[in-house]
Amino acid sequence: MPYGYNGRILHVDLTNGKIKIEEPDPAFYRKHVGGSAMGAYYPWKHIYLWVRNGEAELRDAAHLWGRFTADVEDAVREELEL
Repeated sequence: MPYGYNGRILHVDLTNGKIKIEEPDPAFYRKHVGGSAMGAYYPWKHIYLWVRNGEAELRDAAHLWGRFTADVEDAVREELEL
């Protein structure tokens, strides 16, 4: 397994609000080396996803849209009490 990967990919279905974990075989990582190649394989969407202790949760991000990155980071840290 390449350094930096945990062998799992989190899929988030925004339409249905479902989350599932995929555990690709090592051949997948050999074919799609690096984050850029994996990003080209999977369609990415901007979401507010909270992951902690192996659990994932979708959170409403309407209050974050249109804000500067630093402001969003501060708001999320405050919201999550980090």
